[in-house]
Amino acid sequence: MTRRLQEIENQLRRPARAGLYSIPSADVDACARIARALQLREICVNLTGCADKAGLLQCVSRAYAFPEWFGHNWDALADALGDLSWLPSEGYLTLVRGIASLPPGIDEDTATLLEILGETADDWTADGIPFWILVEEGAPGIKPLSAPD
Repeated sequence: MTRRLQEIENQLRRPARAGLYSIPSADVDACARIARALQLREICVNLTGCADKAGLLQCVSRAYAFPEWFGHNWDALADALGDLSWLPSEGYLTLVRGIASLPPGIDEDTATLLEILGETADDWTADGIPFWILVEEGAPGIKPLSAPD
């Protein structure tokens, strides 16, 4: 294991530090393997091809296998992510891919999505269940996974 991958694994072994982070594209597959080794439920949200808010919500809904009651709006997204009773786990790792490919016209919706994901990660982690959101590079303002506390 390379030094960089060992650093990632060490970070993911610190559940109290779970939250919203960015990772280099080259590390996405390794993070998925590490998540499985740590018995975190791995979820991949691929935003490639999303052109609007509805597309973003559909991609997230599909990745988390939301139930039929999901209302396809921001409040419903926050509610569904705060529940996940249909997807139980002792910890979660969500890889968000394709963010750099999103059109600039949905920047505000992308920011809202990332805000909800970050708040969700904070809430689950505060309740003792690590909830990692790792965003493939391309979203400004998100600290890298290796950033010190």
